[in-house]
Order: sequence, then C-alpha cells, then structure tokens
Amino acid sequence: MVYTSIGLSHFPEVSFTGGDPYRPLPREGVGVCRLEQLPQLITAFRATVGAPKQLDASSLSKLANILIGNVRTPTVPTKRRIEGYSFIAEHHIDTFLGCKIYLGEGEPIKEQVWIKEYEQVLASPEQRSEREQLVLRHADVLHRFPQHKNIVHYRIGKSSASHLYVILTRTPGAFLSELLSGKPLGSTVQVGLERIPFDLHARLRILGDLLHALEYITQQPGFEKSAYRDMRPDSIFVQYTGSTPVAQLFNFDCTKLPGTVTKRDYLKEGRERSPAWETYASPELLVYIESGSTTSEGLASFTGDVKSDIFSWAVIAWQMLAGSLPFPDAEAKLTGRRRHWSDPPTFSTSETDRLLTPEHVHMIKACLELDPSRRPNLQTLIRYFP
Repeated sequence: MVYTSIGLSHFPEVSFTGGDPYRPLPREGVGVCRLEQLPQLITAFRATVGAPKQLDASSLSKLANILIGNVRTPTVPTKRRIEGYSFIAEHHIDTFLGCKIYLGEGEPIKEQVWIKEYEQVLASPEQRSEREQLVLRHADVLHRFPQHKNIVHYRIGKSSASHLYVILTRTPGAFLSELLSGKPLGSTVQVGLERIPFDLHARLRILGDLLHALEYITQQPGFEKSAYRDMRPDSIFVQYTGSTPVAQLFNFDCTKLPGTVTKRDYLKEGRERSPAWETYASPELLVYIESGSTTSEGLASFTGDVKSDIFSWAVIAWQMLAGSLPFPDAEAKLTGRRRHWSDPPTFSTSETDRLLTPEHVHMIKACLELDPSRRPNLQTLIRYFP
C-alpha cells in the first residue's frame, strides 16, 4: 500500500503489518509507505527472500489467469452521430440563436462539417411544428439556393425527438468576431487565428464579400424583398485556405421568408435578446421586434428588406475600419446620433489614403441613415466595395 498525502506532522517510517520493518513477512505482510519510500519498501521485502526464485509452469499459469481476470478492456467513448455525421467537439454556443455549434465530420470519408444543435423545448404539436419551421429556416432557405462562395454550404437539416440539427460544410478559417477581438472561440487556435490576413485590404474585401452575398440572396426567386436580419460578426465566417480570405454568411435562422410571418413571441418567452444582436440590428428591425405588430389576421410580417441589412453591414464596416461602433447604445441608434468617424491607428497612412477614400467613408455613413429609403442600394455599394 502506497500513500502520497503530505498533510503529516512528521516523516513516517516504513512499516509492515506483518512484523518488524527490518524483518517483514512477505507472505502475509502488507507494506505501507510514502511514494518516495517505495524503493526502500521493495528492498526490504526482497531482503527477506534468499536466492531469487523462478516460478514453475503451473505457478506462471495461475498468475496469468489472475492477471487476465483483472484486466478490463478500456471503455471506448461512443461518438454521437446524426444522419451519417459524427460529433467531434463543441466549438461554441450562439446565445442569441440558442444553439450549440459543434465540429463534426462525415463518414466514411471524414468530410469536415459544422453541426448546429437546437433543443426541442415545446410540447404543443402546433408550436413544435412552428418551431421546426423557424429554427430550420436555415435549411429552408439554403436548400433552395445553388452554392455561392459567400454563403456557407448547406448539407442537411434533421429533427429528432429532443433536438433539431442543421449540418453545414466546414472549411479552414475563423468567425469575424474572432478576428475582431483577437480571441479564438472553442477549438480555434491562436496560431490559426493569427495567420489569417486582416489588414485594411483584407477587411475591405470581407465587406465586399458580404455585399455580394446579400445581392445573391435578393436575386433568388421570391427573395427579392427578403432580408437576412442577422448581420453580426458571430454570423460571418471568414474562410481562409492559404490564399485570400473569403467571407461567408453563416446563420440563416433569422432570414425573412417570403410571405411568411417569422416572429413567434412564445419562442423567445423567458429569454432576453443578445446585446450583440441589438448592436448590429437596424432601427426598423428593433422597432418591429419591440412593437409586436399585428393585423386582423395575426402577427404582421417585417416589412423591411435588404436596406435593413445594409444598415447592419455599415455598423460592421465602421467597426472594422474605424475601430469602434458608430452608436454608443440603442437609443442613439434610434435617434440617429452616431459618433464621429476617426481613422484607426492600426493602418498605415499611405494604406488608408490609397484604399479608404473619403468617398468610402461617405457611403458607410449614408448606410446608417435612420430612414431606409435614404440609404444607398446594393449596386451602388458594390461599386465602392467590389
């Protein structure tokens, strides 16, 4: 018996229950010592045995049976699986969407995927169906679209008795929120984060990618008046395979579906909205959420369109290019009181003068107009942020 406790008032002696410490009885005795005294204990036991002895075949067989009988096969952890995809590790939790985002892989070719997991929390069959429709909105939207480089690639949506799942293709890169903060989420490593270009040229390219993604969505049949409604750094993935960063819209959980009411108060009952979402939401979207607008047929649909996303895009652009947020709080946003633009010290003067002109800054400011009709359209913006 070996013990390692150090909470003792004195240094213990090696002792044996079978007799004298210097004349132990190995056949019946049990040795007790501290870990560092184990060699002394072994030496003492060996000293009681004369010449070395060798076990005969019968003794070896008995010893082998005893050892085999006590050997336990190590338990191999069972991987969670859903529709041919296995969970590898949790990456992070999106508190606004109420979902866990896991790293996963397909079987048998080990295709790398994201697995978004939502809990099933409503018992009513009608409400359960509505929740599936809204939570799986990501799948509902993306399965209609051909693949586009600035939109994450959709694989499959699945519901079970306890959870809802959306599975997406996973590529190397990081979320924009990680690049802005310099702090990795989940299993993203710091070294991997630091190797992704995030200079002024890369930031302008990311902003252009986001505009192209919005343009693509609004070009799809039935989505001409739609809105993405979740333009925030946590919903933007920056893919990087060693050449040029490519920004992708990652979450479609809030996308306005054509002709569909996409707000259900009971789905958010007891939960507060994430401040991170409110920071980037347009004024008209905040007003809609707060108003609980209804018609004679029930809840009213959000009447805004991509101009709402353009406002959110400008908040991100301001943060990426000026190093701060344009509005100190929601009240300032709702009244149009924005901060003064200041060139960030992180970029060189020559780089800023060459790539970020006063016309670029003017366009960003115009996107933050309180009245959506006064904001520039996508085509105009793309000319400045190709």
